Amino acid sequence: MGRRMTTTDDLWAQAEANGYQRGACTKVDQVRGGQKYISKTKKDHDRTLQRFVHWHLKSMREDHEREGLPPPDEDAARSRYLGEGVPTPDLLTVKDFLRFYVATSKSQLDKQKPTADSICTIAEWFFAGFTRTTGTDTNADDRSEVYYRQTQLILLHWIRRTLVLEGVVVNKHRPKHNFTVRDLSRVLLALWTFDDLIFIPERYRIQVTFLIHVYCWTGARINAFFADGLRYKVCFAVWSLIGSGMLRLSCNVTTTLPTAVAGDSCIRSASVGSKTTETPTTLCTCFPVVRNWPTPLA
Repeated sequence: MGRRMTTTDDLWAQAEANGYQRGACTKVDQVRGGQKYISKTKKDHDRTLQRFVHWHLKSMREDHEREGLPPPDEDAARSRYLGEGVPTPDLLTVKDFLRFYVATSKSQLDKQKPTADSICTIAEWFFAGFTRTTGTDTNADDRSEVYYRQTQLILLHWIRRTLVLEGVVVNKHRPKHNFTVRDLSRVLLALWTFDDLIFIPERYRIQVTFLIHVYCWTGARINAFFADGLRYKVCFAVWSLIGSGMLRLSCNVTTTLPTAVAGDSCIRSASVGSKTTETPTTLCTCFPVVRNWPTPLA
């Protein structure tokens, strides 16, 4: 017996029973990328647009004063320049507003002038916030002229070229104190060769060494390693007698890292003093760590 053909009335009855209404979400759906920003980014958008409203409000009050009208408030200015469907401001308006923003900014990195990087961020927040608030797409050529850098053509935009040459902003960057190979070597040497103030089980040393290595190999992105809980497991530790009265501790660590991360870390090895740490050449196998101690005298 064949399946019964679904009719139009059946489909619409099922959809309406599940809460569907045709065109009910048009206002939300017509905005491109409306939900791609997190709450913190939306606050940055709103703060930038708030200053855009204050910038327009003064000229509106002057116009109303000349015409003998009562002064407008912020809501009137917001409705006029950030209302739904408001056309995108032209390039001259955007540049003039950014100059106003620079003049009303409190610089942090430089004592007198804001940096070009910070104003580029403000420009990006303005264009993105304007589209999110009004639903009107901004001009890509205007964005490219104001703050976008075309790396292939090495074409500097207006902020980094014109404003820097005029001395309105400075091209200064915050120094980066990255964790270098030298720092990594010092940390591992201290962990395995220096005396401790308290007793630290050797299992903890192995775990910390493993965590530090993976932390560096994943680009110091915490979520790449700690997503869905700890992504490693210490399986067992074995003491064995080797050589002339030396004890060996072998500890295996099983990882469940992503293929790109684990595949990169599995071809590396690190030597810490006389202790050697090696990673396997195959994915998700044991992670042997060996440390030797002299046996106690009889």
